[in-house]
Amino acid sequence: MAEAFIGMAIIVQLKSGLQASGVVSEVDPATQLLTLENVDLGFPGQSSTYFTPLFGVMGADVDDLQVKPTRRSGKPTPSRSTEREKNARKQQLQQQKKSTSSSTRRSKQPQQSQSYQDRGWAGEDVDGFREKEFDFQANLDMFDKKKIFDQIRETDEKASEDLLVTLNRLPQEKRVNLLPTENVLDGESEQQKSADDADEEKSDSIGEESDTTESDKDSFVLRTASHQVTCPRISPVEMHHVEQHYVQSTGLTQDMMYENGGRAACQTALHVAPSPALVVVLAGNTKAGAYGLACARHLLNHGVRVVVCIGYDVVRGNIIDSVLLLASMVKKSGGKIINAPSELRQYQPDLIIDAMLGADIKLNDLSEEDEMDALCKMIRWASNTKARILSLDFPTGCDAEQGFIPDERHAVRPEWTLCMGMPKTGCVSEEVTGLLYLADLGIPPACWKNTDCKPPPVWGPTFFESLEYTTR
Repeated sequence: MAEAFIGMAIIVQLKSGLQASGVVSEVDPATQLLTLENVDLGFPGQSSTYFTPLFGVMGADVDDLQVKPTRRSGKPTPSRSTEREKNARKQQLQQQKKSTSSSTRRSKQPQQSQSYQDRGWAGEDVDGFREKEFDFQANLDMFDKKKIFDQIRETDEKASEDLLVTLNRLPQEKRVNLLPTENVLDGESEQQKSADDADEEKSDSIGEESDTTESDKDSFVLRTASHQVTCPRISPVEMHHVEQHYVQSTGLTQDMMYENGGRAACQTALHVAPSPALVVVLAGNTKAGAYGLACARHLLNHGVRVVVCIGYDVVRGNIIDSVLLLASMVKKSGGKIINAPSELRQYQPDLIIDAMLGADIKLNDLSEEDEMDALCKMIRWASNTKARILSLDFPTGCDAEQGFIPDERHAVRPEWTLCMGMPKTGCVSEEVTGLLYLADLGIPPACWKNTDCKPPPVWGPTFFESLEYTTR
């Protein structure tokens, strides 16, 4: 029944008000889709019509349908509308033929039409590329890396020793900070000579008073003077790890550790020099300086007159917070703080406490020239006085890891050394450290074990313990 309408010219009025006039080309009973060709569309409120070659109408959208007497098989009287329909149909068929033939030729040999050539790459048809999937591996194999790099090497005329990568691999000269008494043009400095000798001889004796060699380090042990219990030695880096673990695991602060070390330093000072009339503390901007300032406050509480020399302006200098806080506490407790090393000449102390660098920092590592100059003057003053010297943690100017002295002119030779927490590996002989003592910082044995370090011996009634160098 539906095939009877094919070829009939009809006028369809849609519910939306749109009017379509055309020839029935297909009717689908299942979907109720009516397909018209050569259609004139009339929009509501507009006198002109719009032509389209094909137009589909759903049965549910049809409001009215009228059949024209003209059929496609007949010979209608030529009219302006009929001529326009024929021309549009003819153009549509020609475009279909062109696209079909173009697609067939492209499958055999890709070619572009004149219109695509005019538009360039933006008008290329991608249908030809869809037939074959892009082969990444095949295209990658087309690139011969060895051949390309060989060509680059052949055309490169730059010498290999002038290449940037070669220059970067050249050994870099070791940078050594010169002391205030040395000049740049004096050739190799004493520090450089000492450092080179240390690298070549691996901690052999250096300087006029030779220090212990590597073989001598294994020939002795440290034992407590009271019970002859062996006390291990650790490097400054290992001690730093223990302190960090102590702060993180127990919740205690570094300032509390300074307080414990300052109390032990005060007890040791009063033990080696009972009832001193004047104690001068040479403090640096370091952990050792913080221990020295805490010790000064405890000495003040025991009725000892104390003068602290920090060596540079506390207000303008880049002072760590702990040193700045402890310095203010010393001043509030009645102690005197001086910043110029030249002011030390007016004092004749009974005891000097060396708290300048300790085991963490070497004199050559200081970056500020003013700070290095001040410390050198303080070291020179301490060496020229007749007062006895107690060094905290490790003597200033000595290598706390290997136990040698880079420069005799800028090193403290103490009568006693109070090691903080644990003796350092640089404790090799009394010629370097003098008599040795050990301070209790309050670190529990579990912290030592958790950092793979042997704990110190069991502490006695005081916060310090006397140690002895004993041959094996």
